[in-house]
Amino acid sequence: MSIRSAVDGVEFHDGRFTAQLQGQEIILQDFSMAGAGEQGGLLRGQGRIVWPAGDDSKPWDAADARVQLKLVAQQLRITNRADRRLVISGEVDTHIAQRQLQLRGQVRADQALFVLPEDTTPTMGKDVHVRGRDILPAATPGSSGNWLLVPDVQVALDLGEDFYVMGQGLTTRLTGQLKVHSNALTQGQPRLQGQLQTVGGLYKAYGQNLAIEQGALSFSGAYDNPQLLIVALRANISERVGVRVTGTALSPAIRLYADPDMPDADKLAWLMLGRSAANGGAESVVLQQAALSLLGGKNTLGSEVAQALGLDEVSLAQGSRADTSATGAALTLGKRLSKDFYMAYESSLNGTFGSLFIFYDLSRRWTLRAQAGDQNTLDLIYTIRKK
Repeated sequence: MSIRSAVDGVEFHDGRFTAQLQGQEIILQDFSMAGAGEQGGLLRGQGRIVWPAGDDSKPWDAADARVQLKLVAQQLRITNRADRRLVISGEVDTHIAQRQLQLRGQVRADQALFVLPEDTTPTMGKDVHVRGRDILPAATPGSSGNWLLVPDVQVALDLGEDFYVMGQGLTTRLTGQLKVHSNALTQGQPRLQGQLQTVGGLYKAYGQNLAIEQGALSFSGAYDNPQLLIVALRANISERVGVRVTGTALSPAIRLYADPDMPDADKLAWLMLGRSAANGGAESVVLQQAALSLLGGKNTLGSEVAQALGLDEVSLAQGSRADTSATGAALTLGKRLSKDFYMAYESSLNGTFGSLFIFYDLSRRWTLRAQAGDQNTLDLIYTIRKK
């Protein structure tokens, strides 16, 4: 016996079972099936099926059957796709009586990797109507096509220590426990209860890979719309600056975050440049690009170029940091080399000047700035924040 679905990455093989017939009863003495691959794990099961004998007055009906089945998974590889891998262990008890399916069990993920698509699947608009969809008659409760009532499901899920999720800017490991239930009150739709936590990982925003400091997904209903609480900070800078994601998965709210708090303009500067904005010019353009990125939900051209070059800042601005009276366009390249050390090179597009800037953060408020080029200066900057 084997079950294969190449599209879903499912491949169960070497299926065997031993059953014994006793009157109106089938005793499943042993059932086994191996998962995908050489180390695909094993699924074993035992149980029985009982049905009443029919006669001329009441013929045999599948709805009168009673089923009892216990399944045990031992590191069973459920799916083996490149973007979807899942290995589980656990036990599930299945009972069917009076057309009611009941599932009870506990399942643990031994290994999992889910790669989320960057774009959602296209769907038809509300103004599209498909003819012929309802031509087939609906199955009645007593027919063989739908003789079971709404299933009654209560299963506990443990994500274990090797459950990873990637995609849509997120790369992290998840841990925690969930309870899955479905019954007539939920109209057969699965509902989740519990909370998951992130363990480390990165969240990509504003062209930066932010380290996830805090992450929680709270489920109290629909499986696809948990409550979010994620705090991700930019690493290797002296300030604790990043983003805070709240709301739900279907309607997230992304806000700039800083501890201690500071104006949004300063948050953007630290997030994009890795330092405070000394004046206008190039910094203003970068901050404007960051604001557009927040509204549009996609990286700007500047951030994509910076990422490709391994830089933190690639910007084009009117005016110069070195000469505030300059009117020509200036190109700025910046890179943070350590937590306290930032270097930037600025060059005029008309070739009239070029300057190298070095910023060294002595403390949270004191910054040493050195400039070399047309002008050689050394400045000690003290920052006062206004809320």
